[in-house]
Amino acid sequence: MNKSSSASSLATINLEETINSVLSSIEREREREVVSRRFGLFDRKETLEQIGELLGITRERVRQLEKAIVSKLKSAASADKLPALQEAQEIILEIVHTNGDIMRISQLAKLLTPEGTKIDQSRIGFIAELAPNLISIEESDHFYAATGDRQKYDEKTVREQTAKVVETIKKTIGEPASIEKVAEVYGSEDTAHVAALASISKHLAHLND
Repeated sequence: MNKSSSASSLATINLEETINSVLSSIEREREREVVSRRFGLFDRKETLEQIGELLGITRERVRQLEKAIVSKLKSAASADKLPALQEAQEIILEIVHTNGDIMRISQLAKLLTPEGTKIDQSRIGFIAELAPNLISIEESDHFYAATGDRQKYDEKTVREQTAKVVETIKKTIGEPASIEKVAEVYGSEDTAHVAALASISKHLAHLND
């Protein structure tokens, strides 16, 4: 990792200020509440049912609101109407570019914040969801939550590439394996990107450095 670029970023981003700036663009308090609670921006993430009970609306109405709000925020971000989000995007891109163009959200949180808490991770995930040049890989049984440079790889491509790396290791090489060997068999000279792909998979125990 290029530590100098990561270190320089630490002084230029404040996740809470970024999130508050984005939320301030939402006119209705109820809509801000829905987004904040669904994405866990200030506390734990809440379910559609929990938010519906709190606000006195149906689960489906919460889903509709969330979808509409996120869509509006994405449009605003694409039109450069959310400068704080744009700034955060550039800082995140600066870091992921030194880490194979894709990173776990948890790793980014540790670089961008003092403690890398769950809330910090949720905020970075929210930024990745909205920012036009970032991809958003949601956590699942197969992947850790991650983000990367959309101008190089979209979500579908990253998932497919990661599956191929996993298959290469498990069927062709076996674990543990050096990342150089994995990249060679995978057919890529970009060992940093191959390592990044491996790091977001939940199906790989470890690679030798």
